[in-house]
Amino acid sequence: MLRSFEGFSRTFPVLCALKLAPMLFVRPGELLKAEWEHFDLDKAAWRYAVMKTDTAHLVPLATQAVAILRELQALTGSGPIQVIVLHSRV
Repeated sequence: MLRSFEGFSRTFPVLCALKLAPMLFVRPGELLKAEWEHFDLDKAAWRYAVMKTDTAHLVPLATQAVAILRELQALTGSGPIQVIVLHSRV
C-alpha cells in the first residue's frame, strides 16, 4: 500500500496523513486534529486525549513516522497549528 503513494498527486500534508494512518493506527479524526505540541519527536511519542473517552493515550512512533512528521513540521512550522491540513495551499 505504501508503495502506491509514489505517484500521489495531491498535497504533501495529505500524502503524509495517508502514510501515517496505517503506522499510527488511530481514528482519522484524532490524526487530523493532532497538534505539534502533543508530539515529542525526540522521544518518538505522541500523547493526546482519546476523543470518545477523553482519556490520555500514548502512541509510540516508529522511526518512519518520525521522519514523515519531521518533513511535515519543516513545511508547517511548530506553532499551534494542526499537523494534518486537508485544505493546504502547498
